[in-house]
Amino acid sequence: MNESPLNVYLSEEGVGKYRKNQWQMNFKDLIIKPGEFVKLAFKATNGNVEWMWVTVNTVDLEKDEYTGVLDNDPVLDMVIKYGDHVTFKREDVAEWLAG
Repeated sequence: MNESPLNVYLSEEGVGKYRKNQWQMNFKDLIIKPGEFVKLAFKATNGNVEWMWVTVNTVDLEKDEYTGVLDNDPVLDMVIKYGDHVTFKREDVAEWLAG
């Protein structure tokens, strides 16, 4: 399992815009825990975006750094695949499900 390149994610601005327009969720008080699921945006090789679920493995609240494993098979052509490890920040989360 390889670490994913950082450029597969949407920028913070892109995620924030999507969240504002689509989900209208407030993550101010959200505490994400290992074993839970988060939806993140991934950029396809053609520039399109696919939203996929990640199972959270580790949480570092001081650094606002999370790690997890991609829990979807991408439909679009991606450099990332099912089972790859990803690193993200809370602000990258578009949706959340308790484990």
